[in-house]
Amino acid sequence: MISDSLFTYLMASSGVTALCPASIFPHVMTQDAALPAITYSLDADDRDRLFDGTAGALKTALVEINTFDLDHKVAHQLADAIETALVDYRGAFGSKTAEHIRLERKFDLFESDSKLYRVSQQFMIAYY
Repeated sequence: MISDSLFTYLMASSGVTALCPASIFPHVMTQDAALPAITYSLDADDRDRLFDGTAGALKTALVEINTFDLDHKVAHQLADAIETALVDYRGAFGSKTAEHIRLERKFDLFESDSKLYRVSQQFMIAYY
């Protein structure tokens, strides 16, 4: 699954883990999560259709990655580290092979209920 590969890749990225060593969660972070923290989710996972089926076909996944911290600057520093690790990457990607990764969208928010700053990014990952 591409989500598992994304998690594996982020955990192996020294630039990301230097800022966020253990708080990477699918969808929602735990209430007791150490900050800064990262959440990730799969927004879409499409297959190119071939005349002989989809086996071996290039796939494209749209993933959302959010960074959270009490400090606006720290949330952005972690988001920048993720962007550096992912954008234009080609190669081994967990159990998959990334053909190309690009940033589709990036914006920031303030979560008033938790008092956390959030930077949200969407990446398009072309993979086999």
